[in-house]
Amino acid sequence: MKKAKNILLAIVIIGLYLLIYSTLGTAFRKLPFTKNNLYLMQIIVYIIMTVLLLLTLKVLNKMHILKFDKNKFIKGFLVGGFVVFFIIFVFIDEFNLGLQKYEHFQPLSQIILCSVSIIIGTGFTEEVLCRGIVQNLMYDTFGKNSKKGIYLSIIFTSILFGLAHFANYFNTNARFEGVLTQVIVATLIGLYLGAIYARCNSIWAVALLHGLFDFVQMVGEAFWGSSTLVQTIDGYHLNQIVAPFILYTFLFLFLLRKKKIKECFEN
Repeated sequence: MKKAKNILLAIVIIGLYLLIYSTLGTAFRKLPFTKNNLYLMQIIVYIIMTVLLLLTLKVLNKMHILKFDKNKFIKGFLVGGFVVFFIIFVFIDEFNLGLQKYEHFQPLSQIILCSVSIIIGTGFTEEVLCRGIVQNLMYDTFGKNSKKGIYLSIIFTSILFGLAHFANYFNTNARFEGVLTQVIVATLIGLYLGAIYARCNSIWAVALLHGLFDFVQMVGEAFWGSSTLVQTIDGYHLNQIVAPFILYTFLFLFLLRKKKIKECFEN
């Protein structure tokens, strides 16, 4: 009974936050000054979402999730070595491409607002919600002192994390194939982020890695205003999921291999 209750609670929490996020986004887009202040509006939405997340953590008695530990934070970046390499490589590649293709940067204020919106807004809110709240609820459900419990907790959380990206289909005019591809790849990335969180137990490390991971894929938008989220999603195709499936499944299994999974028990 407790398992069913926690699973239902996790689904309801994800659903409520998606509803609130979509409602706030729709409301702000109707304001007359939003068009020229899109990034600022996004940050305001994320601030509201953060307040709600803090209230949720308080109600669930899980505020300890936000405790910062320097050693665990550093460990998160060491465990997530691949994504650190990915972030550096893609940023250099995309930035150089932008320098060759575009003549002028966006105003500095726009670059800063866009960067904050993606790195801090998206990274922090999504990670506190999914890895912080939902994954810890699943630990309460399946247990954290066994390989099976950790695997089930991360897999279930990742599925919800991936499905949440369907909101982009209803909130934007993005192509269904692009959104479906994003949902599948996000689920796979969720496995990897979940494994990193299980190993380091630092929501701050995973949130920053997630934010930077998203940011480097939107470098064009941040620095030159050259692309939008919809255009990025429209460029996704289902035939692109094979490589991410192999890569992130391998990373998930590698990080939680028998030799290392005991670290998760200790956390």
